[in-house]
Amino acid sequence: MPLNQTKKRPHIKGVLFDLDGTLYHQIPLRAIMTIFLVLLNIYNPKELFRKAKVITGYRNAQEKLRYLCQGVSDCSIRQIDLTIHNTGESRDYVSETIIEWFEERPLPFLHFCQRRGLNFVLDFFHQNGFKLGVFSDYPPDEKLQALKVYKYFSTVVSVNDPEVKGFKPKTNGFTVAARRMGLQPSEILYVGDRAEVDGDGASEAGMLAVILKGLFDRKKSCDYLVLGSLYDLLKVINQPLTRSRETFGLITS
Repeated sequence: MPLNQTKKRPHIKGVLFDLDGTLYHQIPLRAIMTIFLVLLNIYNPKELFRKAKVITGYRNAQEKLRYLCQGVSDCSIRQIDLTIHNTGESRDYVSETIIEWFEERPLPFLHFCQRRGLNFVLDFFHQNGFKLGVFSDYPPDEKLQALKVYKYFSTVVSVNDPEVKGFKPKTNGFTVAARRMGLQPSEILYVGDRAEVDGDGASEAGMLAVILKGLFDRKKSCDYLVLGSLYDLLKVINQPLTRSRETFGLITS
């Protein structure tokens, strides 16, 4: 059930985060990657077009598979296969392009695109005994290390995990993460940036969900509580905290 429709919130013991668009802003990172892509291929427009086609095709393939690829553990492979089919490129070329532009080149720039207050909020939760986890459709480990926040998370789950079947929202990944955190879904607050993906998936699994606005979102209307920043998470957690509530403007019940 959406948080803003819940009369009495349960005792939250853990916070599970989406990664892309939630722990860091995607728009500036994609802008940086686009500039690099153009600069590196400025004298080879054919190659520029090929790589751009694969990158766009890969993202589109995931969106198509969100509701078509359910109950199977090879969604990431199917995403590659669909990209190959739609672009006409070879498997080697598609795989190399995806690794380069989704997994390697963004890493040095993630720190500059991270959400304001990321380390402070994670440290605050950690110091106050909350269990923290990440569930992402993309491999999260290297990104979390690049953001320098990997140490805060006891549970890291992605669609590449053999136990996880399907992309968000139609996936068992939320319950897999809850079990590994040692908590019931109702004891977990899920934090994402897409209501129809993060919010619906977490809510279906029995978690409370909140949605973070994007960098340039002027207004985000949905069935879930929409927060302007990570700092606002400190106002919605329904658990006494050990540090001064007055200091952080916390609202607890």
